[in-house]
Amino acid sequence: RAGPLVCVGWSLGGTAAAGPASNALRLGLYFVPVVCLAGAFDATDPISGQPFESIELSSKGAGHVRLIHGVEDDITGVEGARLFADRLKQARWDEELLERPVDHAGIVGTEFDADRTRCSPSQDPAVLDALKTVTGIIAETAFRRGPSA
Repeated sequence: RAGPLVCVGWSLGGTAAAGPASNALRLGLYFVPVVCLAGAFDATDPISGQPFESIELSSKGAGHVRLIHGVEDDITGVEGARLFADRLKQARWDEELLERPVDHAGIVGTEFDADRTRCSPSQDPAVLDALKTVTGIIAETAFRRGPSA
């Protein structure tokens, strides 16, 4: 027997996770709960190819979406997540936006090393706190019961 399924993505992967959920009715998909980490909601949806802000959210396909974003994120600024959360709320989706005092890498428990052009695990207390929030939300979403989970 399969266990709970949650679609989780970070950065453009967060956008990719939210795209099919947003288009679930049109695509004939069963809605899976989504957790977006620092999603790039001002980008083009990499699944549908549509500009993300042009996707029409149907209240009939309302699902469970959690957005978690760092307020210090200068890669995919938090404003796009705020606008997307507002759109979800207006369409009567079960949505929540959590903002944490970290940057783009910090939302996944890392810090970006520009010299090595890669992320490494962080020991910063704010980053570790954000990571604890992220893992808790993913687990909570996976075991949530209801029509969209």
